Amino acid sequence: MMIQSLLLRLTLLSSLLSIWGGAVAFEPFVVEKIDVQGLQRISVGTVFNYLPIHPGDRIDSAATSRALRTLFKTGFFKDVVMERDGNRLLVFVAERPSIASLKFEGNEAIAKEQLMDNMKALGFSEGKIFNSSLLDKVVLDLKQQYMALGKYNVRVTPEILQLERNRVDILVKVKEGDDSSIQHLNIVGNKVYSDNRLKS
Repeated sequence: MMIQSLLLRLTLLSSLLSIWGGAVAFEPFVVEKIDVQGLQRISVGTVFNYLPIHPGDRIDSAATSRALRTLFKTGFFKDVVMERDGNRLLVFVAERPSIASLKFEGNEAIAKEQLMDNMKALGFSEGKIFNSSLLDKVVLDLKQQYMALGKYNVRVTPEILQLERNRVDILVKVKEGDDSSIQHLNIVGNKVYSDNRLKS
């Protein structure tokens, strides 16, 4: 059976270019059936809940571009491809990995439980979908927590270990460094009190 590809392959690096550049033209058609392939943990029902295309809809390049944007915005997928097979719409997806475990190493000033709670508040925890952009935000948040304690030289380095069944282990290595302190204080403009009195 001849498959007319929509050529709407979008990856995280090329999705915006594909969308802004315009979808490859194809003959509009009425969707009789939608098949989703490539799912591992996410249910097909979840995909259908987000997919703005339903059997009976007449779709064109603009409609499929909107559908691709919608699926990518869920954060569930690292790749999505749509193709036409007769009057069937084929949706091929590649899921992002899930976080199997999250561990810390080198943290002393802040307890593991507090770090885990703060990361969970950002939507980053065991069992969640792994998102590298969100991990960058988590690392920045951790640094800010340590800086609030006067540890301005803190280093936070995440290590990601790929596991089977599309999962990852994440180890967050923390090098807290020494506490920062004021070595010297200059006071300018004081006329009423002496420097020693102001510093005391």
